[in-house]
Amino acid sequence: MLNSEVLDMMMKRLAGRTATVLRAQVLKELNTKIFELEQGAVLPGFLISDVESELTVANQEWIDVPTGFIREVEEGFFEIRNSEGAWLELKKVARDKQRKYFRKFGAAFPETYALFGNRFYFGYTPDAAYSLRFQCYLHTSEIADNNAEVTNPWLIEHFNFTVFSTLMVVASTIVQSDEMVRRFQPEFSKAADIYWRHIEATENTNLEQLMGDEED
Repeated sequence: MLNSEVLDMMMKRLAGRTATVLRAQVLKELNTKIFELEQGAVLPGFLISDVESELTVANQEWIDVPTGFIREVEEGFFEIRNSEGAWLELKKVARDKQRKYFRKFGAAFPETYALFGNRFYFGYTPDAAYSLRFQCYLHTSEIADNNAEVTNPWLIEHFNFTVFSTLMVVASTIVQSDEMVRRFQPEFSKAADIYWRHIEATENTNLEQLMGDEED
């Protein structure tokens, strides 16, 4: 399916409206809805990225988080590679405690990291450029109204939930049609139920794996 075909389908569900302005509003609401979903307390696994391209900066205690960063994966990892090529886990600490302790030392191989604002801070301040690898959730790319194949995972994995979540907003706030909202409600509710059951199942699987790792 093409991105433009997704918009065609959504416009058709809006009583076949064809106005260019409305189509642009639908696209904007679709991207806004996806961004909102990606700020949720519980996130789907397809947003998890294994970041392996970041480096520390010599004599600089921080680096910016990756572009599109949402948050760390709670059961994830944060590792640094030493000069011998071995990967070592960095301990996460509170930024205020890290700063108070490590500011009295010079640059050295880091032992801790802290996430504060949009930066990762290290203690010790790195004395060289060290490779990092960690897991985090990253935002997906915005959808465009073009003839490219759909690649956004929200439309691949949870098409109905994403589309009808958006259509409910468009129908109620832009088209302002209570009748249309009522017509979309059953399909939205069904899609939302499937989505949240999928998320719950994923959470339970992750918890079982975590408990298994702890027992091992």
